[in-house]
Amino acid sequence: MSAEAVDVIENAFHQQACEVADLMSASRIQKAIENNEMAAAVKDFVTLLPGRYKNCGWRIVNFRFIGGTFIPIKVVYYARNCDKNKHNTRTKEGG
Repeated sequence: MSAEAVDVIENAFHQQACEVADLMSASRIQKAIENNEMAAAVKDFVTLLPGRYKNCGWRIVNFRFIGGTFIPIKVVYYARNCDKNKHNTRTKEGG
């Protein structure tokens, strides 16, 4: 086996090890987000923010971890009430 082949194998192993570490981190983050205590803390935090925020449900957000892996994680999405008007750009037609 040549030194170049060993380098290729080592790089592939390192990349797979980083991906496994990223997946493990994502799993722990998802469990923490879904924890009831964390949900209550977030809800309390949102009530302290200026303005009113509405719980818009769960959304999937892609996180890029230190190993370079993009992993989707479900998070609770909060939005201000005025934000929904910005996205509704349709106007009524007719009179």
